[in-house]
Amino acid sequence: MNRRTVFIRSIYCLFLFLSLGSSFCGYTQSVSVSVNKSGFTEIRNGLLGIVIPGEAAIKAKQFNLAPIQSFIYANGVYSDNTINYLNTATPPVSLAIKILTRSESELAVQLEYRFQKKKTSDPGFYNCSITVRKGEKTILIEEYTDNDLTYNVKISNGLAPDKARYRGWSSDSKEYGYEPGGELYRPENKRGAPMDATVDLNYGKPVMHPRLSLWDPAGGEVNTGRYWQVYNSRDNSSNLFGFFQGKPSRLIGAKFAGPALQTRPSDPDDKGTNDAELHLSVIRVGPDNSYFPRKRFQWVAFISTKKDLLSPEKIQPIGIELNRVSGLGAVIREYLNKPVKLIPAFYKGAIYTSVENIEGIYKRIKRDESFYQSLCQAEGGYKDIFDVWRYPIARKNVLKGMLEMREQLVQQYTVGEGTYDFNNRYWMGARNFKYYTMVLSCLLADPETQITAEERKKLEQLVGLMARIMWDDNNIPLFDSSGVNFGPANMSLQFRNNSRTFFALLLADDPEFKERARKAASDINKDINEAIYENGASIGSPHYTQPSIEPILFSMLQIKQAGVADLFKTNERVKKFARFYSSLLTPPSCRFSGNRKLISFGDGSEESSAIFAILATGFQRTDTLLSEQLLSLYYNGPARFSTAGSIILASNFSREPRINFNAYSCNYTGYMSHFRSGLNSTDETALWVLNGERYYDHRMDDAGEIAIYALQAPLSVAWSSFYYPHATDARIKSVVVPEQLFPQWKTANQPIAERSLTNRTWPASSSQQFAKLGYSNSTTVQMKREGQEWYRQVSMIVTQTDAPVIIMYDSIKGNGSAIWNMPMMSDGTVTTDAGAVLPVKKLYNNGDRKELPEATTVKDLSAGLHRFSFTGQAWPAHPTGGINWHLFSSCSEPIQFTLSAWANFWQNDVEQREFLKTNGRNYSEEQQILRLKSSRPFFSILLPYKKGIDPYNNRVKQLPGNEISIEINGDDLIVTPTYYYLKKKQGAIMGVLTEKGSLKKDGWQITGGFIEIEYNAQKVKVRVHGNSGKRSIQFPFPVTPVKKYANVISAGNNQLLIIDYTAKSTDLENGEQGFTEYLLERK
Repeated sequence: MNRRTVFIRSIYCLFLFLSLGSSFCGYTQSVSVSVNKSGFTEIRNGLLGIVIPGEAAIKAKQFNLAPIQSFIYANGVYSDNTINYLNTATPPVSLAIKILTRSESELAVQLEYRFQKKKTSDPGFYNCSITVRKGEKTILIEEYTDNDLTYNVKISNGLAPDKARYRGWSSDSKEYGYEPGGELYRPENKRGAPMDATVDLNYGKPVMHPRLSLWDPAGGEVNTGRYWQVYNSRDNSSNLFGFFQGKPSRLIGAKFAGPALQTRPSDPDDKGTNDAELHLSVIRVGPDNSYFPRKRFQWVAFISTKKDLLSPEKIQPIGIELNRVSGLGAVIREYLNKPVKLIPAFYKGAIYTSVENIEGIYKRIKRDESFYQSLCQAEGGYKDIFDVWRYPIARKNVLKGMLEMREQLVQQYTVGEGTYDFNNRYWMGARNFKYYTMVLSCLLADPETQITAEERKKLEQLVGLMARIMWDDNNIPLFDSSGVNFGPANMSLQFRNNSRTFFALLLADDPEFKERARKAASDINKDINEAIYENGASIGSPHYTQPSIEPILFSMLQIKQAGVADLFKTNERVKKFARFYSSLLTPPSCRFSGNRKLISFGDGSEESSAIFAILATGFQRTDTLLSEQLLSLYYNGPARFSTAGSIILASNFSREPRINFNAYSCNYTGYMSHFRSGLNSTDETALWVLNGERYYDHRMDDAGEIAIYALQAPLSVAWSSFYYPHATDARIKSVVVPEQLFPQWKTANQPIAERSLTNRTWPASSSQQFAKLGYSNSTTVQMKREGQEWYRQVSMIVTQTDAPVIIMYDSIKGNGSAIWNMPMMSDGTVTTDAGAVLPVKKLYNNGDRKELPEATTVKDLSAGLHRFSFTGQAWPAHPTGGINWHLFSSCSEPIQFTLSAWANFWQNDVEQREFLKTNGRNYSEEQQILRLKSSRPFFSILLPYKKGIDPYNNRVKQLPGNEISIEINGDDLIVTPTYYYLKKKQGAIMGVLTEKGSLKKDGWQITGGFIEIEYNAQKVKVRVHGNSGKRSIQFPFPVTPVKKYANVISAGNNQLLIIDYTAKSTDLENGEQGFTEYLLERK
């Protein structure tokens, strides 16, 4: 039933009108309950009141009355002069009112609604509990139901609000919140301080503001906040109505539920006034398809006068009440004063490594200035620790600061920003508390630290305080059923390992934490399995894998050092991850001092990583060779800082192995396919193709994206601009985009950030095929969007390491033309069959130039084979100064193309310094972007070569049957999208590159899928990988296997060979051979 019904003028309404304006000041401070003339129950405490259904409603079987009929303001005025009804799909069949607590100081009641259930899955209950306490300006309300429901409560009567304020993160427009100066309510990290957003209430149209935030991480409270205040700005003595979130620990399914401020043009019951209401709603199936069969949440009404409305930048009285009622304000002093017992290793600094190792570090810091300086440069974020060990004055200052922090934290959680303090909020608070604790541990480890027994006790209590804050669910509701937004996946992993696991293990001997510590190994294993798939791939972009994995690895070192468990030994996923992460490293980069960097996909940049050092430490005793390989990778480049802990304090750097890098072609289904050749030589070439949906944390609009390093130089890379600018859009990446989504391909101001993870061009992608065959590798990825499918097949053929051949075949099922995009690290004029083209370079420097790519004039090309010749950028550190390349495009119909050029300038500080040192200029990342338009498949061939003589000049030709002939150092290579054939002076190399491909040439007939054959005058090698099934090979000469193979059948006078191949897995781990080789002799 709608809340506005013919009953609105019923006797209930009349009785309410008669009750309006009664004096409120006569009530005592004790909580009282009474029944008014209309039969409704009123609960008051002398400062405020609330009206709820009473026994009269139950006797009259008015079971659909909403649990809240009105609030009563400080001056006795009722906020609502109407009857409020509960809106549900089916009406309740009963209503009961239960007293939960009753005394002079507190009254808590629960309204229990029940619904008729025709089947077990039908909704059956809704409970609303209401608590009023003596002397408080708040009313605590808890809603709990397995039903979808709404109800409204008017707040405008006696308030006449024209403005509202909330404290949150940011707003999307001034309509939804502005700062005191009138500007847009900026993100807190940009405005630099917490403050309220002001909203001008709009009664010109119905407006539903976003729901109250029941709990959100930083960045989550957009257009709303943790509290709201509603008021009349013109009347300084008027009432104030506020509402704020309740205890996060009570949350179940917190999405799409809670109160929201609603305004209407006029009050339907009083045409002369505007109408402001609270709209309460519970939706079990959200717009994002999240579903919770039951939902529970608390919210709190705050009723006062405008004397409790301070200027927006100040801590508000409602915020202090939030701390007390919903946060940690009521328990924080107890948390500080409770006894605490820390493990002995804490007092020695030996959290992650041995006491002997820690002693060796601090003794060397004291005596060796250069060692101290090197540590400060490598891990500047932990300089406090190194200073404590080197300088007596630093020890005194840190001790003083830590002792003062005790009371600072108490003040923060009582009269400050509470659990929403920017520096101590959620994962950042976990990181900072862990850091403070590590500093304390190192302070106490130094025998030169002078400290009294009382000071020592206070420091121990500080650790206990931080531990209890982190373990309190009213700080962070870190349990699965809460349903809150925990932010990107890495944030909850950071929080758990940097705080809860970390503190539980440090306080393993404390009765309060002993059970938590006992479960630590299980919890860490759970996090490993959440962050790393069974094939070893991570859930995040290469950069954001670090904040996911590093805290887990530190937890693994901590629990290993404690002698509890060695998860490096028992959880196989970690070792597989080490190999996966190694495969993400580039060839020695001529941009960055010849150091290997993590390739960039998604949010991130090409960079070094501390992960390799932590992994090396973990495997030091159980897999020495792997440990030394990983440590060698860490030393390959500048030392890297980790926010999860000090690498210096966790690793043994007494050894410095120099082992050759090992990374090979591999396939991690759902993340990426990887090809590599010429390993550890100047010919090293590497290519990566995103191939599925397992990578999701900090992902972009990048399904099917490619990154290429050729001959030790970057050819095409995903942009490393990170957030400055946030180049997330498929239209700036090496992907195919339907033209209907990219009309700007031939204009200026081409988009770079309109599409991202949440509105991807291709929302679904999956790995279809992969084969590693010796000289050739091939992968096929399928992308899907409504009405269209895009298949990307990428192959790399390397018969000579200095002449890699990269083939891309992109086809789209569905109507319409598409745009094929390829950013490339070239410069200057591009030579094309339509003439020389010089794209205009557009710059985005995050300052005075924020330009977007601009297309050149559209050029037309006829059907057939066309060449685009690119001059690669000059790299002084490259053996030949860089590379050039040709891109050949073969199309069965006329095509069009444009070129653009774009540069950005953001990078991590470490890589910026490397780039400057290597290249003698400030960092920039510049790429030219080729865009082809066609309604037919795109067949493209990349031929990179070292700067100097062009080995492909007039040596690439179109042959009949979609074959392309490429002369490579005297040998003729024929390629198509499905096979290749290289005729040599003595023999040949050939391969089928798809599951359904076949080859018929020079007497050879090959069918059945991926296969590679190499032969000379005496021997034949057959390599099979990829799809399961029978490979049929018709030879132009008789052969015989050198040994008996169980799955090989010879026939046809020894000129027909059938191999019945069974694939082991679509995954191929870095280091695995992949193909099965069969050796034969020619007769």
